[in-house]
Amino acid sequence: MSKRDYLKPPLKLDKQIELLKSRGMIIDMDQTEADKYLSNYGYYRISAYFNLFRKYDSERKIRLDDFQGGTTFSKTIELYDFDSKLRNHILRGMEKIEISLRTVVTYILSTKTDNSFVQYDKTVFHENFLKDGEQEDDKNIRKPVNYKKWVDKIENQILGSSDAFIKHYENEYNDFPKLPIWMFTEILTLREMSVFFKGLNNYYKKEIASCFQPFHYKSLIPFFHRLSIVRNICAHHGRLWNREIPIKGYLKQPGWEDINKEKLFFTVVVMVNLLESRNMLDNWYDILAKIIAPKLEEKNYRRKMGFPDNWK
Repeated sequence: MSKRDYLKPPLKLDKQIELLKSRGMIIDMDQTEADKYLSNYGYYRISAYFNLFRKYDSERKIRLDDFQGGTTFSKTIELYDFDSKLRNHILRGMEKIEISLRTVVTYILSTKTDNSFVQYDKTVFHENFLKDGEQEDDKNIRKPVNYKKWVDKIENQILGSSDAFIKHYENEYNDFPKLPIWMFTEILTLREMSVFFKGLNNYYKKEIASCFQPFHYKSLIPFFHRLSIVRNICAHHGRLWNREIPIKGYLKQPGWEDINKEKLFFTVVVMVNLLESRNMLDNWYDILAKIIAPKLEEKNYRRKMGFPDNWK
């Protein structure tokens, strides 16, 4: 398909409102109120929430610019605010999982090997993770992350860090930027922790997975990767509620056969089970249910988020 030049001009707030009206949206608030949302959230960001309300061309299978009858500006803002509350609460649960994963990996690897710097012991890693990964000549093929790239990236982060505990270690101890594993894992993102877990040999993956029952270690690999994607969406204030996130890998979890693995409900199910496995569920799901319940009364919202009719 041939490309074309981008010719859309920037629009001032009053012109943005005019554009929405011309496409059939009802601006059910005064100009000052509408301007407040557009000037703080941004037309482009809010437009991601317009799609649910756009007309659909079934022949061409595309959303049109025009809105369905009765679509109001307040409805789109309500959906935007709902997604914001959803992201913030998902992030609270993600924080517990991320910290628990760091702690479990640190504890098991260090105590099983009696090695404070176990992340530099290559015997704990899978042979595939230790390969240099540079054999592929085709620049269009993305090379997998390997041990050397992973460690080099994190040591560069350590060298550039201004965290007090890292500066203290640098001033007091030899071999910097090498850190004991309980300091090393403190600076890892969930994505970097998921790479760490995936790169371990099967013995240590099984030991760690035993702390996250009922999951098989092969399931935890794609689950942690998926959660790292969701975590980043939440942290960067991206649209979450109807986001589809493809996931590949070992997904043979009993009783989960009918769940759409790309939608939000699957993420919620994974998070609930992980939090339960670490005795950290508390009232996290109860609060989530209160946030999403009003939207899930409508079948269209349930379908977009992947929730079954009997989700409760």
